[in-house]
Amino acid sequence: MCQIQNSRITFILVITVVASGMSSFQYGYNMAILEVNTISQIMHCKFRVHSSGDNNTCQQSCNDSNCDPMLYAPGGSPINVGRNDGQGENGPCKSASLWLITVSIYTLGGMVGAILTGISVKIMGRKGTLLTMNPLSIIGAALMWVSDSIYVAMAARFIQGLFAGLATGVVPLYVGEISPTKIRGAVITVHQLFVTLGLLVAQALGHHKVWGNCHGWRYTLVFTAVPSLIQLLILPSLPDSPRAIFIDQNWEDGAEKSLQLFRGTDDVQAEIDEIREERDDERASGQMSEWKLICHRPSRRQLITISVVLVLQQLCGINAILLFVQNLIDSTVLKNNDIVGIGVCIANVGITVIAIILMDWVGRKRLLLGGYIFAGFSCILLAISLLLESSQYKEGLGSTQGEAQKHAAYLGLASMIGFILGFAVGPGPVPWIITVEYFRQSSRPAASTIGHFLNWLFNAAIFWIFSYLNEGTFKDKTNRAGFVVFFFMIICFLPTGFLYYFMPETKNKSFQNIYKEFSQRSRSSEDNNDNKTPTESTQNLITNTPIQASDGESVANGRGAPDSAYTAPKRLYHPTGEDTRQPREIDLRYQDGNESLTSPLTRGAQPITLRETESTSSSDNSLTTDSNQRLSTPSQSPPHNTSSFREAISAICTED
Repeated sequence: MCQIQNSRITFILVITVVASGMSSFQYGYNMAILEVNTISQIMHCKFRVHSSGDNNTCQQSCNDSNCDPMLYAPGGSPINVGRNDGQGENGPCKSASLWLITVSIYTLGGMVGAILTGISVKIMGRKGTLLTMNPLSIIGAALMWVSDSIYVAMAARFIQGLFAGLATGVVPLYVGEISPTKIRGAVITVHQLFVTLGLLVAQALGHHKVWGNCHGWRYTLVFTAVPSLIQLLILPSLPDSPRAIFIDQNWEDGAEKSLQLFRGTDDVQAEIDEIREERDDERASGQMSEWKLICHRPSRRQLITISVVLVLQQLCGINAILLFVQNLIDSTVLKNNDIVGIGVCIANVGITVIAIILMDWVGRKRLLLGGYIFAGFSCILLAISLLLESSQYKEGLGSTQGEAQKHAAYLGLASMIGFILGFAVGPGPVPWIITVEYFRQSSRPAASTIGHFLNWLFNAAIFWIFSYLNEGTFKDKTNRAGFVVFFFMIICFLPTGFLYYFMPETKNKSFQNIYKEFSQRSRSSEDNNDNKTPTESTQNLITNTPIQASDGESVANGRGAPDSAYTAPKRLYHPTGEDTRQPREIDLRYQDGNESLTSPLTRGAQPITLRETESTSSSDNSLTTDSNQRLSTPSQSPPHNTSSFREAISAICTED
């Protein structure tokens, strides 16, 4: 084992992270495999899908004699898809819309899987969920192998998406909870690394010299079952999350043994104490459902932050650029060049490795903001390159058309790699990390469900839009693509201000310390709001009871009161957090009516005197005016000495 920032990387930890990463690998692999050009072309032929309204296009392209020779296996023959009469083994030619559904239904399955994450983790635990969901992947691969109908392929893709939705929610939870604090960011980033490896392997296996031909294409569709089989062999012998064992199962000895295996030492008492403190603090709240978490005010800032970050991860356009790279750069230089897609994926993997090294050194916030800014500038260059390749520009080039087109293509390729560099170093891995770090054990599954559902929802939106554009008018109109990339640029620049002010740095901090920091931020925000809007903030200081005004009217919560009357607050708040009905001091604040500063119990220059009495008909105490004390208006405005008035009211409120 080696030492990194006083945190040990043990063999058990490495094997567990790698075994869990098999699920992340399948997410990336299945996302990309049907978008590989050779696989897509073969399956169009197999399922008799035509991209235009003319069925003759489908019939000719699916004829044995017209099959692309590039798709032959060495020394083999092309795929046999039926007769050249439009009535092959799969019936008449089908609309491209069915193919779009087949590809995009994967994201619909992902949304359903994300919704099921919370309840699955609560019932089966982190490791148990990873093991239980593997049959989904195997069933999906088997259906792909035997599918001779596009409808069977749709069912297979939905099942694979269901698996991926669970994986994106569970894997970061599991590896984040078993990792040492000082390298937790790097360990969770391994999840993103396996996603990029899946994209790369899909491009490599889909090459026409490997399996992307008429004899090997089915192997690419069932390869996704191999990582599941590896996980089923390795994962059962590995420990579960110590936090889940201690807090969810209330088994301290089991958590200690699990932690000792992951840390490679018997001295884990400090970490056990930190987990125990977290359990004791959240005992009152219990396990939080998604709706309870949404309504839980102390967690609102965290929930909004992770939701924004996970949505932006998809809206910035990474999947559109990765999956439709060869159509985004529509040029004679790069068109139909399989090496381009593979090279872009290699760059993605390499930069993610760099992100692993930097994550716990530079920090999440800096990498996220820097990544978005870098990706935004890359979008500007990519949009320029696409606009330069537009038909209007080419027509005015004359003899220099080929040279200018080549320069535009190279600029586009460089800007795409720059975009991936920016994305992979921050916006790619950081959302998975903060989803785990920002919440405690009881609310983490619910937060993961909400955040990853939104992530998959916008993933589906981008996927559907670009699948349609890719099959339709988008293909040869790079000027339109340029304007779309400008939208991605705006998305990259837009959140920087929000993230700078709302997102705290969490590197090298325990889960408990992160939660306490958010609690302090929430209290500080409430105090600032109190100082800015004292009329509203005083409503949290005194019990909600009727007050008799000088005109004899009852004033309660402002209903039926004249404009000059005092609006009674709603509930009692004590700075120490104690629930007390007879406070020794009430923090009185003042309101700026026009230009005069007065106490909160006055409007303009009309002071109001209160006395606290104890009601005999109710167990609750209430603040009312004394029967002999009337609301009075002095002949002259009182001096602006709020301290003496504060002391007087404090003395009244502390009387028995």
